[in-house]
Amino acid sequence: MFDRDLQRAAARYTTAKTVEVYAGIAMVVVAVSVVVTVGFRVVQSIASTFGL
Repeated sequence: MFDRDLQRAAARYTTAKTVEVYAGIAMVVVAVSVVVTVGFRVVQSIASTFGL
């Protein structure tokens, strides 16, 4: 049987890793959203410049 402190430490590590993964995913989603928004505005700007 595992020591209770070891179990708690393992649970904390797992929770921290899960939060880290979700935070990483959130950052990627935000970055992709920013890139798409900026790209869309650039395309709109170019289109309006050439009257498309």
